[in-house]
Amino acid sequence: MSTSGGSRGKLAQGFGTNGADQTAASLFDSVFSKPANRFPKRPVLVEEEKDALPSVVSEASTSRNLDGNQKMMSPPVSLPESTSTEGDGNVDQSPSGSNSDDDDTMDSQHSSGPVRRPPKHTLPISSNYEFDDNFDEDSNTPPASKRAKSPEEEPQQSLRLLPKKEAKPIYRHTWSTGSGPSDEEQEEPNETREDSPEVAKTANVENNKLLAKPRVPIWRSQSAATTATIQKDEGVRRIRKVKEAHECLEIGEQDDYKQDLEYILSSLANQNANINTKCLSAITLAKKCITSDFRQFIRTKGLIGAVFRSLIDAPSDANFALCAATVVYLMCRDHISVKADATTLRLLSSLLKMETGPLCQVDEKYKKQVHDIFKAYVKNSESTGHKIAFDIDLENISPSSLVLEALVYVLSKNHEEAVKNELLTQGALQWVVTKVEKITQSLEESQTNETAQKLLIPLERCFRVLEMCTLFHKKNQAYLISHRGSVLINSCAKLIALQQERVSRCETNSELAYAHLGCLSMMARVLMNLSHENELCCTKLGQIPGFLPLCLSSFTYIAPKYAADDKKFDLYVMMCSLLVNLVERCNSNRRKLIGSQIRTYDPVTKEETELPVLEALTKLFLSREEAAKNIDEDLDKDLVMEEPDMNENDNEENDDDDGPREDGRLDRGRLEDMSEAEMLMHVQSAMNKASAHMEDSVVASYVALLIGCLLQQNEEAANRVRELLPDGRLDSMIEQLHRFLEFMNIASSNKGCRSIEKIVEYLERMNSE
Repeated sequence: MSTSGGSRGKLAQGFGTNGADQTAASLFDSVFSKPANRFPKRPVLVEEEKDALPSVVSEASTSRNLDGNQKMMSPPVSLPESTSTEGDGNVDQSPSGSNSDDDDTMDSQHSSGPVRRPPKHTLPISSNYEFDDNFDEDSNTPPASKRAKSPEEEPQQSLRLLPKKEAKPIYRHTWSTGSGPSDEEQEEPNETREDSPEVAKTANVENNKLLAKPRVPIWRSQSAATTATIQKDEGVRRIRKVKEAHECLEIGEQDDYKQDLEYILSSLANQNANINTKCLSAITLAKKCITSDFRQFIRTKGLIGAVFRSLIDAPSDANFALCAATVVYLMCRDHISVKADATTLRLLSSLLKMETGPLCQVDEKYKKQVHDIFKAYVKNSESTGHKIAFDIDLENISPSSLVLEALVYVLSKNHEEAVKNELLTQGALQWVVTKVEKITQSLEESQTNETAQKLLIPLERCFRVLEMCTLFHKKNQAYLISHRGSVLINSCAKLIALQQERVSRCETNSELAYAHLGCLSMMARVLMNLSHENELCCTKLGQIPGFLPLCLSSFTYIAPKYAADDKKFDLYVMMCSLLVNLVERCNSNRRKLIGSQIRTYDPVTKEETELPVLEALTKLFLSREEAAKNIDEDLDKDLVMEEPDMNENDNEENDDDDGPREDGRLDRGRLEDMSEAEMLMHVQSAMNKASAHMEDSVVASYVALLIGCLLQQNEEAANRVRELLPDGRLDSMIEQLHRFLEFMNIASSNKGCRSIEKIVEYLERMNSE
């Protein structure tokens, strides 16, 4: 189309009234030749590609034939240019019916303003608004622009301005057997027509992608690491190692414990915080330590040191010290004790010295809160089947009493030499010795049994600490022997006389007698450690008037008459071992003990007599040896089961008899007739007899060892003992010591066995003369 005046006239007549002249038409046309219209007619737009950016078309025209030679031209309207990402670049879409001649006319007519000519294209063209003539609205075939097109397919497409139909997902089941993908891993393409070649090609591409993914076996779906799937537009993605419900709960609890502990420790470690805030934080921490899970969390995360470091300034205030001692006590009561490092022992030593007194006044409200915590702790422990013995009441609760209990548990799990040295360096042993002295004086002044029983509880704890600190530790032994003029040894000598006096006034198997004898056994352990291969300690103890006869009468008179069954054996072994240490290397102690008279008690005849030491010991040895032999014979009758006789008459007689045989032995043929309860009863009886046999044998061995030590360098005493023994010989003592020596070689190391061998050799030499 040319741009002549006639043509311009025709265009002007199209916008004006019929019969208007050329000048008016050109003026009218120049007014409407601006690039924008005030009230443009909104065109119907279709959905564009998501990734395409909108553009603006400067001119757009629509022309059509009017009466064969006239054309109606619409004024230019600014419309957004539709672009497409397919092809070489952006493609401007115009409505069907426009041609290139009209575009030339528009360009020449509106040359006065800025013109942006859209690129020219020839059919066929690929656009955003193309569609297939065979498009089915109910089908789910993906849009043609989404699919890969072949060169043969593109010329068949036409330009129609229709919106795309949104694809609907279709589920198609595929069996997971064989090597194909599972249901969770398969991504199904959208389908429209099964006979369409485009669908078949797309399905093959998708299936190839799925087959390239690594398959997960079906049996892995039930593994501990649970998997989950997340549906997305682009496919299926697997998320592995999803936590189970209980695992999520545990992680949440751990996070709560961590946050609570961090908050509490931040308050305790703050130097600017006041005492009330620190006490409240310590009480809160103690309440959380009631549960074993929280204590286990602190232990597994290695935060015990951090907790104790935050409490290092607790001794500066009595209330804060009581709250801190509560936390320390709860942390140390577990079977897996805390690590006793320098910081922990320094804290324990500082709190140990804070007793209830004028300088350590604790508010009643904190005492009440601490006591409630311990009540909840005992109740929680008993609910799990673990019985807790808590002997501290509201009246005598203090930082010192709590830490003394905690120190016993710490030392029972830590036997390192460094721990024992640290307690001596920090002054804990000095405080314990002073505590023993004070309690001994209080026991002498006490008038009621109830007061005495309360005093025996901390005294027994002190002896436990001293026992573990002096076990195979020469430095602590030497310190305690010479500390303040042997105050510990003198206190023990007073205590043994006091306890025997109090026990003799108690009833048999009473609670007070039980507490006194338990404390007496622990005191013997401490003195046994101090006197082990130490002549100085043996000499000091032997110089105390009446000490040696009191030690001997504790297992010849007190234990048989007043001790409970579970305390007798301990008293026999501990006191015999103590006397063996005292007389083994000290000749003066041997002479003092041989010339003494002691009280004895016969549990069979219930007779009380006073006998010389050698006669009392020989009588005790014979009774224990005879009891061991009787139990040995009974045990053989119970355990040795003979085969049934082949004689039928004998078998009939055995079947009619419900009891054991005449010789006391069980018949093997009758085991089938015994019920399970009867068999358990016989086995338990055999074990009780074996335990009693062991106790009698060990006591007889220790008594024989003590007699052998007393006979050293004293032939007259040896002759006196031979006269008291059957046949006038020492064979029974030698045989008993040989069995004991074999037992010691098997059960323990060779330490101490050499001393027993020397005694056996001496007795054999005396027996041969």
